[in-house]
Amino acid sequence: VVLCKWQSRKMLSIKPHSAFVTTMCPDKQQIWQVLRCLVCLVYFITEFAGAARIINTDYDFNTENAREILRLSKAAEMVNYMRPRMDPCDDFYRYACGNWQEINPARFSDGKTGLFNELKNAYNRRVVRWMRKPKRTSESDMDRKVKYFFESCMNKADLRKNYRQKLLSVLEEFGGMPALKGSLWEAEKFDWLEVVAVILRKYGKQIILGADVFADLTNNEVNRLYLGQLDKLVTPRAADYYVVLAVARQMEMYTVLGMSMQMASKTATEIVDFERRLAEGKIDADRGFGMEDKTQLTLLEVMTDNYKPTINFTHYVNVWLGYPYVLPVYAYVESYINNLRRVIEETPKEIVANYIMWELLQEFRMEVNDSDDKHRNKCVDRTKRFFVKYLDHVIYQQLFTQNQQIFAELPMLWFELKSAFGELLKSEVNNWMSVVTRDKALEKLSAMSMEINSYEQENFEQQYDVLVISTDSYFDNVVNILELQGRNYRLRLLETPKLDVGETLSFSPAYAAEYNRVLIPVSFLQPHFLWDHAYPSTVKYSTMGFVIAHEMAHGFDDIARKYDSRGNLNNWWDRTSIEEFSKRKECLRQQYSGYRYNGRKLPIINAQDENIADNVGLRIAYNAFQRWIRQHSDNSTIMQHERLPNINLSPQQLFFLSLSQVWCTDVNRNWREIIIATDVHPPEEVRVIGMLSNFDEFAKEFDCKPNARMIPKRKCVVY
Repeated sequence: VVLCKWQSRKMLSIKPHSAFVTTMCPDKQQIWQVLRCLVCLVYFITEFAGAARIINTDYDFNTENAREILRLSKAAEMVNYMRPRMDPCDDFYRYACGNWQEINPARFSDGKTGLFNELKNAYNRRVVRWMRKPKRTSESDMDRKVKYFFESCMNKADLRKNYRQKLLSVLEEFGGMPALKGSLWEAEKFDWLEVVAVILRKYGKQIILGADVFADLTNNEVNRLYLGQLDKLVTPRAADYYVVLAVARQMEMYTVLGMSMQMASKTATEIVDFERRLAEGKIDADRGFGMEDKTQLTLLEVMTDNYKPTINFTHYVNVWLGYPYVLPVYAYVESYINNLRRVIEETPKEIVANYIMWELLQEFRMEVNDSDDKHRNKCVDRTKRFFVKYLDHVIYQQLFTQNQQIFAELPMLWFELKSAFGELLKSEVNNWMSVVTRDKALEKLSAMSMEINSYEQENFEQQYDVLVISTDSYFDNVVNILELQGRNYRLRLLETPKLDVGETLSFSPAYAAEYNRVLIPVSFLQPHFLWDHAYPSTVKYSTMGFVIAHEMAHGFDDIARKYDSRGNLNNWWDRTSIEEFSKRKECLRQQYSGYRYNGRKLPIINAQDENIADNVGLRIAYNAFQRWIRQHSDNSTIMQHERLPNINLSPQQLFFLSLSQVWCTDVNRNWREIIIATDVHPPEEVRVIGMLSNFDEFAKEFDCKPNARMIPKRKCVVY
């Protein structure tokens, strides 16, 4: 049995286990020869996988040799992350991911490492390569605008020219920042509501008061205005977050704006405390409230009467739009609006103004003293922020050209998962649902669609026709982009609703309840990460299949289940089925609050949408895989392909290993409490243990005894 380590950009560890790596060594010299060869082989195989993921090459991965190398690399990668000596029935996460944190430790600046981060980093590398390609005369205007913007961001010499003066000029347009102007700031002229309305009109940036344009809850063919809660605010329960934020803002005000350290400390403390107090009125996602609980359809005049004189909603909206708005609006989270009124009334104008100006400044800031690598990464992020849909479109076209097989098989995988979910809904395990409710569920499932965020139907040339971008003025480019965004945002109220996923969903799959649609980001279709045609089908079903099934299951979780097949809020559940659903939800609620993370039990939260999606998504993906196995069980060649070299696991066992390794993660210890407080998802290790513990097939495949830690006395099953 060989134990070896190799130090490179990753540390590769093969732990002793007879099922994985064995060799016979007659003497010490031969031992070291074998060791060196084995280390090099494993290093080559695993590095080949990484190279295959990130290098844009014409290498033919369809040859038999290439496919075998890909299979070897996948097997080596999976073994590398494992601790195979662990009992899978005791802690399957440690069994599957025990070495991840040694190989991919999370630094403070990273916060977290995991597959999703790797997908994002690989996507960013593709974006950088595309933006740095030599410009050609055949390029579209849109190509040039995006590349010009990136080039302007990378131009440090231009950024340093009058950098601070340019930032201050933005603030002066709205009255300036009291912490900088001192006695020259005119408090009597400051009207916080007027200022944030004008900023929203010009730049499309929401500050303090949310003004969102989305489809109407009960009629998704018209847009409505939602006024109130600003969703980006972080819950006050994340105390560590606000401590870190205050320190960061103090240093930024000192270095960027040239404040004295004393003034920077005072101002940062005041505005962070102001933001924390604003967030006290939020309804956090972990409370499990649906939009029907957080909204009330009303009129602007009624909202103004309720909250005047502090918040004149009529004036705010009319200043923003430039005309009187008389259609109904949604008051969004009454507790936030009430808290906002109180906080504004109790806070000195200077603090409110400092907060508004600092928030506005974030749109224009770009550090000029970072290292080249750090600066490039920030420029990539800023370019994605402003042109995310177009970059997704560009990368989609690249990936489609390079690997059409994944795109061809995705619709078939979707069909198989829908069929498996349909069979699950019809099975005896769901007899708790009434016939009428189950029929409605099947109707909704049948109408559900899937979409890759490729933006093939977008007319980007028309959308950005008036946008002027140059290579030598990053600041002016940002002004032009924000002004275009501000104009387009105002126009959305006059348009029919359309799904606008933004930068967040460029790296995260999602289920859009108002469209009954599963959205798959382009970044997830990069080859060799989740799935490749050279890998066993079990890997396809346990990675990409599970990701899609998880989002599919969201359509029937404790929040989105109230939307009908057309995506309108229309609770189609009868009372008996609701009561039975609530019992199953409560089982998960109690079960997950019993798990420990970072030395303490997880808090009891009402929202169980993510836990429901994990548990149901696992069943959907596994059932689809088992159907595939039954269809191909007579073909020995295909079934032989379902095993990976040097991994002594059955296809079913490999399914659970592959699925679990999607969630291999390391979280920097300084961020763990913040993540617990802010993320509606349980920690990744809890996600793995929770859903596998509730699944009888897992216990069966690994022959787990009834008293094993992975086998709870009471299993929670929703669908």
